[in-house]
Amino acid sequence: MSLDINRKFFELGFDVTRHTNAILGYWDKDLICRFASDAYKDWFGIDPLDMIGKMSLEELLGPLYEQNLPHIKNVFEGKVQVFEKQIKRYNGEIKNSIVTYCPDFQNGEVNGFYVHIADISNLNQTNKVYNEELSIPTGKFIIHNDPIEDVRKALQQNLFTGFPGISALAKNYFISESKLKKDFKARYNRSVFAYYRFLQMELAHSYLNEKKCSKKQISVLLNFTNTSNFLICYKKYTNEKSSHELVEEINKVNDDRYKTFIAQAPFAIAMLDNQLVFKAVSQKFVDDYQLVGKPLIGFGFYHIFSKIEDKLIKIHQAALNGKANNGEEVFFERENGSRIWLRWDVRPWRTHEGKIGGILIFTEDITSLKIKEEENHEVLEILNKANELIKIGVWKKNFKNNTVTWDQVMRDILEVPKNYKECSEFALEFYKPGKNKKVVEQAFADAINLGKSFDLKAEIITYKGNLKVIRVVGYSEFRNGECERLFGIIQDITKK
Repeated sequence: MSLDINRKFFELGFDVTRHTNAILGYWDKDLICRFASDAYKDWFGIDPLDMIGKMSLEELLGPLYEQNLPHIKNVFEGKVQVFEKQIKRYNGEIKNSIVTYCPDFQNGEVNGFYVHIADISNLNQTNKVYNEELSIPTGKFIIHNDPIEDVRKALQQNLFTGFPGISALAKNYFISESKLKKDFKARYNRSVFAYYRFLQMELAHSYLNEKKCSKKQISVLLNFTNTSNFLICYKKYTNEKSSHELVEEINKVNDDRYKTFIAQAPFAIAMLDNQLVFKAVSQKFVDDYQLVGKPLIGFGFYHIFSKIEDKLIKIHQAALNGKANNGEEVFFERENGSRIWLRWDVRPWRTHEGKIGGILIFTEDITSLKIKEEENHEVLEILNKANELIKIGVWKKNFKNNTVTWDQVMRDILEVPKNYKECSEFALEFYKPGKNKKVVEQAFADAINLGKSFDLKAEIITYKGNLKVIRVVGYSEFRNGECERLFGIIQDITKK
């Protein structure tokens, strides 16, 4: 193996050992050590420098080597190996461990394998007395003053070994599962597993940015079943990171830079202190809320906005207690009496000492959108009423998700019962057999295959056996040369 590859593994391993006390190593196809973390010295009493390029795996493991041969054989066949093993330290202490062997593929062949060994003694000994090798008197247990913090540390220590599990963590730190979930979420604003994944992705992001390893290598180190699953998690992390970059940046600067940044921001943002007094606002905020010429800095938020929903007041108080919140459709009245709908994000900002100095309010005025939605809803109701009067039904077929929709007017025209499920996309089973039906079938085929619209008169026999004359109109929508959607109307034009 080249010196460059040795250097790559050494640099990667050095960073990893900063985050875990677990054993990390790399053994080549001749079972010679090419990288060993500092933890080897703690477990086996051997300096890593005396191992790298010098020691074989058989020399290191001694009697354990024969027991591990099946796993070694399997890893060279390209199979990830995960198994539990009791390992005796050089000082005689027994560690219950979980061992992971991950193959290193190069040009389609296994050129060596990564080793990860983590101590799981604490998890295995939960609610039991420690064995004699640990020199802890029978019946005595470790007392955890802050089990939630202990759980957080345990997650950090298990980034390369797999999620320990809620049940095991709860038992290990003498807390009920329900309380663990509730208290952890309250403190870190994430579930236990989500926080664990977040820590893994932070570590992965650091390695990838520094080009310490490839995405495939880090996915193996973090025990993902395949690179695709890792990439899904990593993409979610980077999207979340991007959405919070603005807030993260603001939290790093002092009050003066806060004010400069906020004043020049192209969106509506306001900075309030812990008494909810304005410290800085953007011009967009002033424009959105029609506050031009009105003094804001030094005035209280509720002095400026006297009519405000109780819900928004509670959101402000929650932010002052450290909880961020976002949503939309909270509304209040301007001074002229008009109501405003908001899309908002409210979160705390912190001083250099880490204390909450107040809150940041990001908002987007969606009043015009809401008004348009209401108008569209009213128009739609009018159209639906008109359709009922002139007996025009609507149908559509979405080929992309294979869904069919008939509105109620169409169902009334076909005289089908309420629980009737569409037998075909286009109600072809109701068209009168013969030339009448063939013309309709050809029209639908041409619309799907050639993109031709149609407007036909045809006869149908309803579910109740009644003969009706209808007008059927259809339009197709193509994307990338394929029909993605077919839709249209059906109108009862039977002469009474």
